[in-house]
Amino acid sequence: MKKPRNDKALRVGDLDPHEAREVLHRLWKRGGKLEEAIAEEMEALLRSVDSEAVADRVYSNLDLLTREDLWDRSGRTSHGYNHPAEVSWEMVEETIRPYWQEVERYWKVGMKEEALRCCLGILVGLYDFQMESDSTFKEWAEDDPREAFCWIRGEWEREFKDKTRTSRLDAELSKRCPKWV
Repeated sequence: MKKPRNDKALRVGDLDPHEAREVLHRLWKRGGKLEEAIAEEMEALLRSVDSEAVADRVYSNLDLLTREDLWDRSGRTSHGYNHPAEVSWEMVEETIRPYWQEVERYWKVGMKEEALRCCLGILVGLYDFQMESDSTFKEWAEDDPREAFCWIRGEWEREFKDKTRTSRLDAELSKRCPKWV
């Protein structure tokens, strides 16, 4: 018999990420129908990759970068001099690297379509940022979005060697990013 919930009952949102992960791990170890339900929910969550949502997040995260952030990280330091052009690239790379790691994770677990959609989202987000953003950061990072686009596109081809998906990626890019393909 289930205990009735009261308004002060502990909820999943009350746990920190480590505690929530531990609870999920314990439920998984119980096995049976609970394990199946968790596996189904995990797969459903991971299969819900929306390239437009990824593109929007990439664009938004890049758009949050400011020239003031760049200035704070560049110039003279106790270790020498950090040129703004080098720092701007580092900032762009730091922004998009977690998205690329998601692509790699999807591919590693056999979710190749999701990897493709995530990669497409990264590339479209970079393109849209370059073409549409009014960010003051872009004044100092003129070529960085294009270079990041080429880097991610090249990583896709080098790491995954899937000609069918690469052709599909390129077909989508020619529609969405016509000036860069």
